Amino acid sequence: MHDGAEEAKQSARILDVLTKYGIETEKAGRQYKACCPFHDDSTPSLSVDPVKNVWHCFGCDKGGSVIDFVMLKEGIPFKEAVSRLLVDGHQVKRGSQVAAPPALTPAKSAGVDPKLIESVISHYEKTLAGPDMKGLDYLKRRSLADPATLKTFQVGYVNGSIKSVLPASAVESLQRLGILNEKGNEFFYGCVVVPVFCSDGSLGEMYGRKIESEPRATNDAPRFTHLYLPGQHRGVLNAKAAEVFDEVILTEAVLDALSLYAIGVQNVIPCYGTGGYTADHAECLRKTRRVFLAFDNDEAGENGAKKLAATLSAQGVECHRVHIPNLSGEVSAGGGSACGGKDLNDYVRHLRGQGMKPEEVKAAFVELVKHAPRVGFTRPAAAGKTGGLNLVSHSEDSLVFQNCDALYHLRGLYDNNGASLRVIMTARREDATHTDRLDLYTAKHRVSFAYRAAHRLELPAAKIEEDLNLLIPMLETLLAETKGKGEETPKKYEMTDAERRGSLALLRAPDLLDKIAADLETVGYVGEERNKQLGYLIATSRKLSKPLSAIVRSESGAGKSYLMECVAELMPPEDVKYFSRLTPQSLYYMGKDELVHKLLIVDERDGSEEAEYPIRTLQTRRKLTLAVPIKDPSSGKIKTRMLEINGPIAYMESSTQATINPENLNRCFELYLDDSPGQTARIMTAQRRTRTLAGLVQDTRHSAALRVHQNAQRLLRPLKVVIPFAELLKFPAQWLRTRRDNERFLSLVEIVTFLHQHQRPTKTSPDGVEHVEATPDDYAIAYDLAKTVFAQTLQDVSKPAKDLFDQIKPMVEAETRRLNITAKDYWFTRRTIREHTKLPDYTIKRVIRELEELEYLDVKRSAQGGSFRYRLAATHTAPAIFDGLTSPGELRQKWNKWDKSGTPPEK
Repeated sequence: MHDGAEEAKQSARILDVLTKYGIETEKAGRQYKACCPFHDDSTPSLSVDPVKNVWHCFGCDKGGSVIDFVMLKEGIPFKEAVSRLLVDGHQVKRGSQVAAPPALTPAKSAGVDPKLIESVISHYEKTLAGPDMKGLDYLKRRSLADPATLKTFQVGYVNGSIKSVLPASAVESLQRLGILNEKGNEFFYGCVVVPVFCSDGSLGEMYGRKIESEPRATNDAPRFTHLYLPGQHRGVLNAKAAEVFDEVILTEAVLDALSLYAIGVQNVIPCYGTGGYTADHAECLRKTRRVFLAFDNDEAGENGAKKLAATLSAQGVECHRVHIPNLSGEVSAGGGSACGGKDLNDYVRHLRGQGMKPEEVKAAFVELVKHAPRVGFTRPAAAGKTGGLNLVSHSEDSLVFQNCDALYHLRGLYDNNGASLRVIMTARREDATHTDRLDLYTAKHRVSFAYRAAHRLELPAAKIEEDLNLLIPMLETLLAETKGKGEETPKKYEMTDAERRGSLALLRAPDLLDKIAADLETVGYVGEERNKQLGYLIATSRKLSKPLSAIVRSESGAGKSYLMECVAELMPPEDVKYFSRLTPQSLYYMGKDELVHKLLIVDERDGSEEAEYPIRTLQTRRKLTLAVPIKDPSSGKIKTRMLEINGPIAYMESSTQATINPENLNRCFELYLDDSPGQTARIMTAQRRTRTLAGLVQDTRHSAALRVHQNAQRLLRPLKVVIPFAELLKFPAQWLRTRRDNERFLSLVEIVTFLHQHQRPTKTSPDGVEHVEATPDDYAIAYDLAKTVFAQTLQDVSKPAKDLFDQIKPMVEAETRRLNITAKDYWFTRRTIREHTKLPDYTIKRVIRELEELEYLDVKRSAQGGSFRYRLAATHTAPAIFDGLTSPGELRQKWNKWDKSGTPPEK
């Protein structure tokens, strides 16, 4: 192994390397997961084992050590990857002593004698047809042994004999090229190889396919099946096809292209994998009119084809997607499933195995090409058209869109107040029509309409569904253009003098937060004092420049939505936006200042998942921007208009989900509800009271409390808040997420002060800005409210898991004392836990898995294969979550010692 390789593996952590490349990881049990950078990966398929320091992608089957990752990411040879890892902050001195390999020039064969390259390729060709028949036998098994194809593309085989026929002086050149590795051995040993040339005739790439799978030990890195020369891909195999033919078939891999060429399909060009469409490909296809994408029919192939179709469409190329049918389930020579709807080579091999001649296989493939659907939506749009659809009529009552195939008449769009795209639509083609009511935002409606209209209009259902998808952004644009027309400005609420006095009395109460909790109980929410106060402060923070957000978490039926409803009721109605569901584009089409300093509430997290990104953007950047195409009414041309939606917003949502995207969690306070029997009893008592005479009296008090608080909120002036002791504070720094937690904690101190502004003197800064100053008492309130929330958030286990563990421990202690055994000898089942805690089994089953994964419990299955048995693992010492956070007592001591001038004392 190269000198320094083991040192590089030991010193460079794979998680650190991923972070360096901007790849976010998420803990999944004992391992981590991430989106793979080597293919279009919408759902994380890259698995990382931090203990073994290895990685593997289940989507593209790449993997290996930290060195392998750098080699693939940078396109560099092994030796250079080791050098970079040693130099890059791990072992600078040692790394600087490792000589870096010569830099590769754009053409990989630059500086290497062309005759030497010809000799190498010629030798590999002879080896393929020589006494060693391994390579040729492999190609025969894959129906790739057509002599004309092998000769045209100079296909060869590498058996390790190149140095025996070349002079020793050639070794250095071949190492620089990548044909030989740093030890002088052949890089493509055991591979069928195909050279790829650049337009100037130089060697741009060499593709190698391992013909035998190599066994791997459990601790070894996964072996690679597809190999290339180091550096960027150069050249295009069979580039002349783009010069001869108007239509070109693009395949995912080299052997797929050779499979088609061998049956007589010569207008075929391969990519270097799903993400391997290079600048050379773009230049080669510059004049091509139509492209058929024959990528594999797996997830990576589908995503790669969609992405490439968008790229080609932007160049004005018409794209079609060729789907390989599922013909059988036998095992392929390449190790995949034969014709399992994935591999083009397996498709050809299968048909050849059925006795079909090459010309018959070609005819079958040509039929697939003929019926390949259009993708990428690349119809050229004339003036006033978008995606082939033209708005030909627009009135208050109806809209008419037309393309070359059909006409669509829509009614009722403006009856929805922008909340949906529910319309009555008539599709017409000549004398045939189909009419139905549908919501274009609902996929089921679009599919149903397309199916029925296709039958009536004698058009492909996919074509009609495509038109419906194109209508969505056009209608959203029309709604954005007309939004606000005829709307009246909301009338400002005018409170009476008596109402003003009552609300000011509330704001000046010394026990203001206690009164807020009591009034929320009057409104109907009992118990949960801390959560009620926090919820009220978060809702009030909408008036700050950096508002707060919260996710209320609990089991279903615990009162999450009701807590948010009660808090929202105490806010002025004009400042609250309450939604059951947000679609991906809905926030972008609010009025420009419609969300400024508003409280945005989504009933359940399921209703906000589609709009996660714009919500996060509003929380962090406090502004949304969107570029949309809009028709110029004077010229009829489509122009791009920038929509800007201003914040900031305070945000609240509820969730029963066990896991939530960390990107959402670290922007919010997590408010866990009390699910104890005591809280349940309090709720039941309150429910019974509503049916009594006292309940009728409380209804009157309910309405009065709402008026007082809504007016109190209106009386809060938009003052700035200064925390004069901010530099005296410390916050725990051992977790990365506390960078945001510290900011949220300071905002919590601000909102406590802001709410008490009528109890604080208003001051003016030297530049004339009115503000109020926070006091140590404000800090004490924020500290008391936040400490439980942060303690729950920063634990390595979730609150439900910790609560269950805290109930299991006394159960184990009692039983071990009774049985006179140690905890490690006491095994228990879920039934034992259920009988002790009275929790439902589905809750225990879900939560206990987290305790297993984080090694709070040992688990084993009984000898008969029945239920699982558990015992307490080694003693866990809970981290002191608030070590490092300045306590109110410490702050008062420092504050009293400081003379409020000059540099503050040390933290």
